Amino acid sequence: RGGVIFGAMSVTSWAALTVRIRRGGLPERQCRNRGLSIRCLPENTEELDLMDGWVVKYRLPEQSESVQPNGLAVVTADGGQLQPLCTWEEGERTFVHDEELGTLEAAGRVVNVIDDVCPSFRQLPRDQGNPHGEHSEVTYMLDEAEDLSDVAVIIRDDRHPPIL
Repeated sequence: RGGVIFGAMSVTSWAALTVRIRRGGLPERQCRNRGLSIRCLPENTEELDLMDGWVVKYRLPEQSESVQPNGLAVVTADGGQLQPLCTWEEGERTFVHDEELGTLEAAGRVVNVIDDVCPSFRQLPRDQGNPHGEHSEVTYMLDEAEDLSDVAVIIRDDRHPPIL
């Protein structure tokens, strides 16, 4: 889970602590395949206050072509929307917003909140309306121990990081 960085709490730890304090603590269980403690969602996910910036696994729409039942998204719009995430190559653990997919309603879709996420930024390519290099986009790096076998990972070759 998050940790202390230079005496300050990371965003992930702060967000998790805020929810635990507000809800009186979330139940935890041991995941057999990795031995790490993960947050379990209540039966009724309507009760969970999602926070912007959390990365979650969500149920894909039933008309989805994927074999895996879940997608990966970041919570936006004060917890009310999910922005799907994508990456640029197989096996990559850093994700960015999937600009080809629109946002989804969060209510009733969230399956799991992922704890081990390192949010960061990367510079947008200069040829994409960023001539001075001042624009960036958020990236989300997931821990290697996070099991994504039940997630339909979207790969977009054009989202590869710029070569500077």
